[in-house]
Amino acid sequence: MADKDQDTRPKHAPASVLVVDDEVDLADQIARHLKFLGYEVDTANSAEEALKKQSCNDYRVLITDIMMPGMHGDELLREIKERDGTIQVIVMSGQVRMTRLLRCLRLGACDCFAKPLNVDELCAAVDSAAKRIDRWAAMMKQFRTGVQV
Repeated sequence: MADKDQDTRPKHAPASVLVVDDEVDLADQIARHLKFLGYEVDTANSAEEALKKQSCNDYRVLITDIMMPGMHGDELLREIKERDGTIQVIVMSGQVRMTRLLRCLRLGACDCFAKPLNVDELCAAVDSAAKRIDRWAAMMKQFRTGVQV
């Protein structure tokens, strides 16, 4: 079977993902692609909306644009990480200064993508982030129970 024909659906429990972008069409496109791959996905069109949704849901992965009206993605990243240090954050941007990108990395972004996006690469990054969460959950279970997983 050729690589492009292989099943790219996650081989682990699907993570819940929140996609944040003021470009509604792009957020919807990313969400549709991730849903097709088996992820549970919500969208938000501003950082403020994302914070409201995150307070009511247990998202494991956040994908956010950096440059948005109002609160920028790096500020959202900082706020979300303060609330939940285990959430995996992937940032994306069409135009951003290197200082802002480096700030995102210092604040805990696990990956970064330039627009226009390669959706397959973005989905691979989400899959990698979800696997990282699974490993952490297994380690936490081991520490709590003393039983190796």
